Order: sequence, then structure tokens, then C-alpha cells
Amino acid sequence: MFSNKTVKISQIILYPFMHLFFKIFFKTKLIMEEKFDDNTSYIFTPNHLWNLDPFLIFYLMPFKELYKLFPVRFLTADKYLNNKFNRLFLGLLGCYGIENSLKKSIYFLDEGNTLCIFVQGRMDKNFFSKPKVGAIYIERESSKSFLVPVRIKIDKSLNMKNILLRKINIDVRFMKKFRHGSFPKDLQPAADDLLKKIKNGED
Repeated sequence: MFSNKTVKISQIILYPFMHLFFKIFFKTKLIMEEKFDDNTSYIFTPNHLWNLDPFLIFYLMPFKELYKLFPVRFLTADKYLNNKFNRLFLGLLGCYGIENSLKKSIYFLDEGNTLCIFVQGRMDKNFFSKPKVGAIYIERESSKSFLVPVRIKIDKSLNMKNILLRKINIDVRFMKKFRHGSFPKDLQPAADDLLKKIKNGED
């Protein structure tokens, strides 16, 4: 597990390359309903459409805004961390695996990291998958953290032709942060409501 400083430096180095990539090859729209600060613990909970979503939602931000959130840690399916090279490369970029993820997530928040957890836990273009309760659990266990729903919309198939012709429109909306007022024993309804908020987060 890489230190906060190492991950932060790696993410700063990567920023200009990913920012330019998205700006050059896609028509992007970024909506930020919330102004972030570096003294607040955030748990970003986006929907998940493609493998580059972790970079897309953050590296579209102006650097001065993203800098307040560094380092960002991404809860990542173990299949992407199944060899030494992937663990090294993705670990440097802030990814961490499912094993002991709840404990690690709370630790990262306590250490000043920002978290990104895909609310459905998998890629799903149509919001069919049932949301996971992990983000709600972490919010409950970290009393100073806030959830930030994020809606990603991509209007065309992500194939090479559409990318090279710059035909793909990508919209990313960061909604207002919030905390649940109470946490019942069954956290699933809260997770369902969170996914509904993300799904309906449109113009």
C-alpha cells in the first residue's frame, strides 16, 4: 500500500496527460454543484460506464479544484489487481482492492484521503445492477465524511472510430454533498436512494 505522499505525487504527474486526453478526444461537459475544500472528507459515489471512469470524473476538473482532493483512493475490483505490474501501476494511482476494503477505506478517510466508490460496484450502462451498501457503511463509520453523488453520461459507443472523430459527448455532474441523518440496521434502502439520486441527476 503506497503512502499518501507517493499517491498524491503520482496523481499530480498524471493529471495534465489525462486532462488533455479527455479534452482532445471527447466533447466534455463538467457540472459542479459543490465547491470542495481540503478540510472535508468526501466519498464520491459515481455510476460506472467504462474502465477510465476513475480518471474521467476527476481529471476533467480544473487542477486547482482537484488539488484540494488529493490523494484520491479508488476501490477497485480484484481482477484488475491480479498481477504485480497492475498492483504497482494502479496502486501508484490510488487503487486498492476489495480485501479488507471497509477497514482500509475508513483508514484512508482518517488519513485525509478522498474516496471514490462506484455505487453499483460494477460497470452498468443502464442502472440495472443493485447498488452496494459499502459507501453508506463507510459514511456511517466515518462521522465527518460526506457522500458526493456523481452522474456520468456518455452518449455514444466507446469505439475507436467515434473517439478519433470526436463524436462522443461526455457529461459529468458532481452533485451536492450530503450526510444521512440516521442509519437504520438495514442500509440497503439508503443505497437504493443514493443510486436513484445519481440516476436522476440530469439537466
